[in-house]
Amino acid sequence: FNDPYIKIMRNTPGIGDTLAIIYLEMLVLSAESDGYIYFKGAGQDIAEELALELNEDPEAVRILIAYLDAKNLIAHPNNDDVFLVASADMTGSETSSARRVRAFRERQALHSNGDVTLGNDSKSKNNSNTESKKQIESESKTYIESENILSSNAVAFPDWLSEKQVESVKKGRADNYLVKIPIAYLNQIAGKQYKFVEKSTKLVHARLAEGFALNDFKIVIDTKVAEWINDANMNKYLRPETLFGNKFESYLNQTKSNIPDTYGDEYSSAKLGF
Repeated sequence: FNDPYIKIMRNTPGIGDTLAIIYLEMLVLSAESDGYIYFKGAGQDIAEELALELNEDPEAVRILIAYLDAKNLIAHPNNDDVFLVASADMTGSETSSARRVRAFRERQALHSNGDVTLGNDSKSKNNSNTESKKQIESESKTYIESENILSSNAVAFPDWLSEKQVESVKKGRADNYLVKIPIAYLNQIAGKQYKFVEKSTKLVHARLAEGFALNDFKIVIDTKVAEWINDANMNKYLRPETLFGNKFESYLNQTKSNIPDTYGDEYSSAKLGF
């Protein structure tokens, strides 16, 4: 995990460690088929299907796939199928933890297909299967911790987000924190009460997939709030649809000199954090 791409991935606030864990799971899964993960049609797309198979949040998987696409770490040779470039490095030098995970999956498949025995024998097999699963989960956790991958519960919120807004973001799955943070910050700075609805979080997701960072959202919000907060005609445009849409990059490229002084002394450069 000294790979710079994974380091960038893990530095994503609120979800970075989750993304790294999902990526590890994808590498293990792809090693079974020479680097490929095949779309079976169980989900609407490969992201949803992977989320089901790995028991992860679909939004987190989509963000990860978008990142891997942007960095050319995956390819799509047959539309929805995925080929993981790094899987080739893993083949032939698979970690012992990955081997144990695979061995458990094989035993689990045999158990589901062949276990038709009832009574005490069936209970014994179930108990054995449960113990094996616990052992592998424990070993996988140890491996992950040894590679300095933290639990997804260890969320580092940006220091510019108030405690009130942090609590509002936390009302939901940790895997969704990242796409909520810019909306929460807009509510904090502009005095709004926008909810974390899908049409808004999708815009955040789209910008993140393009390579923008959380601090870029802060800069855009700071800039446009300073510019529009006291303008009765423009204040209504301080909303996710406007700020996080197609003009996001142009708003980001505005300079501090464009920000009027009418916002007030409390909105000083120190608070802007530039």
